[in-house]
Amino acid sequence: MFATAAGYPTVPNGLLFGGGFTALHQLGLEMFAIIVVGIFVFTISFIASALISKGMHGILAVEGRKKNEESISSKVSAAR
Repeated sequence: MFATAAGYPTVPNGLLFGGGFTALHQLGLEMFAIIVVGIFVFTISFIASALISKGMHGILAVEGRKKNEESISSKVSAAR
């Protein structure tokens, strides 16, 4: 956005330094790339966590969940 002479002949000057439509186009491409990378990383992370969860048969074992719920309920009733 603020770039003066880019140094690379095909990259335009910044929007505020007379880059015009080509600078705006470059900014749009960069914003699109950020969105694409975000979607890609989210998708890969989601798939990886789903596979890990499936391999471990869930995030917590059923016994662990029941013990945790009992612990919380006993703490709440003791606080009353």
